[in-house]
Formats: sequence, C-alpha cells, structure tokens
Amino acid sequence: MAMSTLGGRRRLVGWLQVALAALLALGVWAGATVLFTRPALKALVDLSPQARFSLEPATEELLATLRERGTAVEFHTIFAPLDAIAQDAGPYRSHVLHIERTLQDLTRDLLRQYAYLGGDTVTVQHHDLRREPGTVKEVLKNVADRRYNSVIVKVGKRSRTLSIDLDLADIDDPRQRQTPGPTSQQPAPPVLKDYKGEEAISTALKSLLAEGEPEVYVLANDANLNDPTSSSYSELMAALTDEGFAVKALDPARADRIPPGDNVVFAIFEPHYELPDRTAEMIVQLLRRGGRVFLCVPWQEIDSWNPSLDNLGKRLGFAIGPELVCHVIVDSDNPRNSVVAGNGVLNLQIVNMNPVHPVTRPLLVRRRYPLLKFGREIREVPGADFARVDRSFLRTGPGAWLDQRVSSSSSALHGPNDPSAYQSRCVGAVVDVDPEQAGGRPGHLVLLTALGFNNLGFQTNGDLALNIFNWLVERRELVGIRGKKYVAHKVELTPQQILRISWLLSAAVPGALLLLGIVVVWRRNR
Repeated sequence: MAMSTLGGRRRLVGWLQVALAALLALGVWAGATVLFTRPALKALVDLSPQARFSLEPATEELLATLRERGTAVEFHTIFAPLDAIAQDAGPYRSHVLHIERTLQDLTRDLLRQYAYLGGDTVTVQHHDLRREPGTVKEVLKNVADRRYNSVIVKVGKRSRTLSIDLDLADIDDPRQRQTPGPTSQQPAPPVLKDYKGEEAISTALKSLLAEGEPEVYVLANDANLNDPTSSSYSELMAALTDEGFAVKALDPARADRIPPGDNVVFAIFEPHYELPDRTAEMIVQLLRRGGRVFLCVPWQEIDSWNPSLDNLGKRLGFAIGPELVCHVIVDSDNPRNSVVAGNGVLNLQIVNMNPVHPVTRPLLVRRRYPLLKFGREIREVPGADFARVDRSFLRTGPGAWLDQRVSSSSSALHGPNDPSAYQSRCVGAVVDVDPEQAGGRPGHLVLLTALGFNNLGFQTNGDLALNIFNWLVERRELVGIRGKKYVAHKVELTPQQILRISWLLSAAVPGALLLLGIVVVWRRNR
C-alpha cells in the first residue's frame, strides 16, 4: 500500500513538472511573439528574386518617423476584377491582363511591407468592387480623383490617388507609336519595363505630410526653362510641380515685386549679365526679412556671360571666381595613371559635402555623390556681419585646379605642373542671413556655381535639387532620397577604363585564342 502511494505521488509530481514546463514554454513563446512583433524590433530577410519584398532605407526611415509621431496612414486598393474579363479576351488582351494581374500582385506585396514596417499607424484595405460596392463608394466619397484599378493614399482628410498602370508602372506599349490608319499586322504586346510602386507611393505619402503650397518665382532671364532640350530646366520645373510647388515665371522688370511669405523661393538660373543694383539690393532685403533665394551661376564659354555678382557677394561675404574648375580623372586601380587632360576633367564629382546639413546628409549616408560640370570656385571675402557663408556645402575632391581660359577656343584642357595648384574647390555654398528684427526668421541663400540641374544632369542630381528647394521652404518631410529615381543609369568610362577595354579587345582576346589554337595543334601532333 505504501509503495503504491509513493508511486502515485511520483507520477503526480512528474505530471506537475510536465505541466509547469509546458506553461513556461507557452509563456516564453507568447512573450517572444509579443516582443518580436513590435515594429521597432521587426527584421525582414528577403531572399526573393529582385528583392521583391524589400523597401528602400528612405522608405523605412519615413515609416519609422510615422510610428514615432503616431501619424495614421490608410492605403485603399480598388482593383478591377480581372478574372471576369479574362474569359473572352483575345491574345493581345490576355497579355494586357497578365500585366495588370502582375501589377496588382506586386502592389499587394508592396503594401504588405508598408503595413509590416508601419505597425499600428498604417492600415491597408483591399476592396472588391463586386462584393462591397457600398464600401467602395464610401471610400471614394471624399477622394477628388476617383479612379478604379488604383491605390488611394490617405493621411487625415488629404488623399492622393495613384493608378497602378500609369503611376506605379513603366509600360512600353507599341500601339502608342503606331501611325493611325488601317493595318493588317497584329499589334505587338506591351512590355512591363519597370515597377515603380515604392517610388510613387512614398512620394505621394511625403507630399501629403507636407502642408501648404510653396511658390517658386523664377527670374525669366537667359536660361531655357520649358523646352525639352538637354540645356533646358523643364524636368526640374516639372519635378517641383509634382512636389507641390507652384512655379511662376517672373519678368526681370518686376523682380523687386516678389510677394512676401514663408513659402516663397526666388530663383535665378544662369544669368549671363551682372544683376542690376536694385535687384541685388532687393535680394539682400528679401534675405533680411527671412526670404529664400537660389542662384545658379555656372561657367559659360563666352567670357562676357560669366557675371561676378560682386554687388551681391560683397554684401553677403562671397566672391565667384572667373576661372573654370577642372578635376583630375582618378584611376582607382593605379593612382599613378590618373589623367589631367581631356574634356573628362570638366566632370566634378562632389565627394565632399556638409555631413550634418539636412540637404546633403542623406546623400552622404546613401553615397549619392552629385556630378556637376562647368564649375566656378566660390571664395569667402569680408562682408556684412549679418551674413555667414558655409563653403563646406558642396566641394570637389582634392584634385581640382583652376583653368585660366576665357573662351571655348582656348588651348586644350590640361592640368598644371605645380602640385600646389591641386586642391578641393567649393562649387556650392549656403549663406545664412540674420533677420533685421530680433526673433525674426533667418534668410537662406543657396549658391550653385556649376551645371547639374538642367535636363542633362537632373536625372543624376534630382535628389540634391529637390532637397534644396524643399529645405528652403522648410518642408523637412520631403528632404531625403527618393528611392532609385535619381540614380545615373548611363555608363561613364574613364580614359583608363577605355584603354584597358581596347587592350583587352585588341590584344588579350586574340592572344588567348591564338594560344588556345597552338595548344590544340600541339596536342593533335602528339
């Protein structure tokens, strides 16, 4: 009897230990689940092709900011029901529907990542047109642009509608290039070249977070602002409009009549002549009242087109040199082979930027180095005590020199023999101006003395350009990196790389083939 009682106690203790272990395991599992589902501790390892389920660091930072602020964001998708349409579709229509289905799947996957990283602040709702027409009608009630097959981004009472095939995708449709008229050939199917969902959605989200409509008054001078040419600034003007700016041309005779306001920027691109004294005085007074100004004064091939802006610089503490800034073409593999001659020395890679300034810090973090051309040096001179010049804003590498040419007919570009002539040169500066009255808003002038924001350079330097204008009007939400939108896709070959490729094609490859033939003949003779 005693033995059976003892055995029963042991079995009871054993079951209690099992139950306790199970409870502890359940508690650990529940605690780990709660802990690791917190947005700040989430981590995603993306092993999918083309990193389909990954977001750019800039988007992750934006979502982290939304979490910290507690800003509620809603995403609503209203997709066309493709399964009902595909039943009677022909070959061409079936291919189009396949692209539409792919875009819908990509958009669902993308929004899943926004919800994953946004935590409780981000809500994603997918609406079915057939099953919930009342809900769709309610969602579209306060939306200005009511379109189906789209994504609606809502922040508070503001919203933006994005079409998945127009705004979120780059589709090449050959029918758009066909001339009108009868044809017997079957139209070539469209091709989905690129999915730009993250870029479009993050841009729309940032624009909804930025309040107000700032204005940019561009002085209508010698620069081409609207034509679709490489030297024009039409892409910058269009990008500013997309970012919510109201871009307005200003007649030079009315340059002193800029309306006052906190969200106003006065911009001058490529002036070919000295500013009138009244315009220079107007700029100084505008800055003293907290105004914002952007000046782009690159080097021009015609000497008389290179104004010094002394009537403005002497007041604010800067001078613009007349010389052309050039830079050594560095050979990273063998620095001794660096080139100091040829048109390639006109390219100025801006590797030295202010590491703490809101405009340049995101570029340095992501290693997005602007590429400018036809630069002039900005020098600091004694000026008024109410202005300070930051010449660390945009600087070249250490191999820059000043070329003393006066026109395009001068001798070929070649670096000097004096080693002391090579140093880092400033081609972009920020001038901070104290307000006239204590407690007023300080003024800011951004001075760029190189080409980089025209259509030829905007695709590479778009982030820098838009950061400057958004910072000037204090739209901090829009200052950053815009995904892969402004990354150079063209191949820039240095003279050293061209020489190596030529040697490879003319000597290395034929030599290897000749050696292989000799080996084959030798083995056959054996």
